[in-house]
Amino acid sequence: NAPSSSTGGLPNLAISANAGGVNPSATLNLTAGNVVASGGIVSLVQCTGFNMNPGPFIQGGQINGDALMNLSLGDVTSGDVFEAISARDGAGLIDGNALPNVTTIGNLNVQTDIVNDVINTADLSGTTLVPGGTITGDASSRTVVNGNIVATSGTGEFAVLNNDVRALAAGGTIGGAATVFVGANGISTGTVFQPIVNDRNGSVGGDATVTVAVTNDSKVGTDTIFTVLHPNGRIGGQAHEEFSARNGPRWRNVTFAIHR
Repeated sequence: NAPSSSTGGLPNLAISANAGGVNPSATLNLTAGNVVASGGIVSLVQCTGFNMNPGPFIQGGQINGDALMNLSLGDVTSGDVFEAISARDGAGLIDGNALPNVTTIGNLNVQTDIVNDVINTADLSGTTLVPGGTITGDASSRTVVNGNIVATSGTGEFAVLNNDVRALAAGGTIGGAATVFVGANGISTGTVFQPIVNDRNGSVGGDATVTVAVTNDSKVGTDTIFTVLHPNGRIGGQAHEEFSARNGPRWRNVTFAIHR
């Protein structure tokens, strides 16, 4: 716990079981007042795989329980990125739930990108496909900002990813639900706004849900990609998207769809 924090660098909070590591569980909790960081803010809970250079691919590790992240902050100002990422790509395992949760009393004001992702993708070792990660429970990216979400010149990405922009031939596995929730007074991005569940070639045992709730205005610089994407994937429950706001959004190019 901290009353407030200001730094000219990049605070990097991390719990890692990367490259074959093993943790019984992982919980990253931060409660603070106002936070100012000119170099960006990064928070990670991960058990990912890596390509060594030189050397082989070392597959992801395992967290034998829940992987939790709870960031409860006042007003946040970042001169670069704000990232909250729970990752286990490259055959990593979370034997429980993966739940990155970001809450602010004030604004989340960032100069470049805002990212709150659960990453559970496959990977590549050269040209060899390494299987996706496994989460036996639920995967949920939750962001609640009582002020405004502002990514001045960058992207706002809030996602559960069993696959990614590489569209690999295999995806990750989530035993429970895949959920994205974004709530704010207002949202403004310089480029892309992307609330998404990507289950291409993957598996979600429960529902896949994307919800965005904005009290006032939302303004997106370029593209809005508001999707549940699962070509050749499996969703055991329902696929659902919902957007609510008092004022209509100011979006340019919009993809609002469930892609099978």
